[in-house]
Amino acid sequence: TRFWNDSVGVPAVTIDRFYKPAHDDYEYYDLTEQCVGKVVAAVPCTDVCRRADSTVQCYNDQYGKLDEKKPKFVPFTKLQHRRILRECAAMLGISRERLYLFRRNGVEYYQDAKCLLRCFMLREGLYTDEDGPHFKRMSLQCEGNYNDGAYRSKAKSCISNLQDQHLDRCSLA
Repeated sequence: TRFWNDSVGVPAVTIDRFYKPAHDDYEYYDLTEQCVGKVVAAVPCTDVCRRADSTVQCYNDQYGKLDEKKPKFVPFTKLQHRRILRECAAMLGISRERLYLFRRNGVEYYQDAKCLLRCFMLREGLYTDEDGPHFKRMSLQCEGNYNDGAYRSKAKSCISNLQDQHLDRCSLA
């Protein structure tokens, strides 16, 4: 499961979106956290399969009903990121040497780097030319809080300012 992180052995922040707590259950979060804490204390971090299975069982028992019908965005793996980046670079005719240059100096200095970033974001479903960034998916992919109201409001203002500059699609992304 993609929500799992073997390096720390506990679920990432994205697992809760697969469950729907009961409306009258006000303790589901604390009970789930207590259960996960017991798993972390009892199951060695080297036993990742048992730890993952036990942790998921905590969510099944305490957090709420598993929502199997509603489709969910599943974050990409590092391997998938690399594949998408290579595919975009190949489509745009960008060499490995040029990729190194982007990484060393930053994408903001190169038009083809901006187009590469746009391609990557489009293919990962994190951005569209019509709607801009998909904050909820970005939050799930990056395990950040890009969907927070204050952040979203500030970002939308920034996006509006950029759109007013009539930038090309690559620069806008």
